[in-house]
Amino acid sequence: MRQEQVLKTEWQFESLSHPGKLYKVKMNGDVNNIERAYSLSCNCPAWIFKSGSERDCKHCRNVRAQLGVRENLDLIRNKLAFIEKRVNSQKVRQ
Repeated sequence: MRQEQVLKTEWQFESLSHPGKLYKVKMNGDVNNIERAYSLSCNCPAWIFKSGSERDCKHCRNVRAQLGVRENLDLIRNKLAFIEKRVNSQKVRQ
């Protein structure tokens, strides 16, 4: 059985509009699986109510800045999937 190396880290941010309220950003990932290599989630309303794979909030952006990550990996995956679909559709036409 393969043992997964799982990264799990949490950050907390105090709400500016509701002092005393804490929002948590969680990073989960499996270093052996590129599809799950990096993922951030937050329990703030901005992240929760944003639909689709482009979920983001200022707390996640703050964590990415701390980690030196410039762009949301989910957005990068979406761009790559779009490019791959275009390339594959062009191959089918040929």
